[in-house]
Amino acid sequence: TNSTFEDYLANNYQPQVTVVPFRNTVQLINALVNGDIKAAFLDQAVTDYWIAHNFGQFDPVGKPILTGSGYAIV
Repeated sequence: TNSTFEDYLANNYQPQVTVVPFRNTVQLINALVNGDIKAAFLDQAVTDYWIAHNFGQFDPVGKPILTGSGYAIV
């Protein structure tokens, strides 16, 4: 919510995607697991953590997008 992620996606990918902001990473990951969203836009370190700790449930999509600290989509 009100993050650079939200701004980046809204400015570069709407109307192709619908941006759904979340208050925290746990809510975002739960929405991804439950199928409420199709992808999550996260810091690369957070993405690496969730990929490593979810037993093949998540896969990265494409290469990281380097803007500021870097982003990755899972």
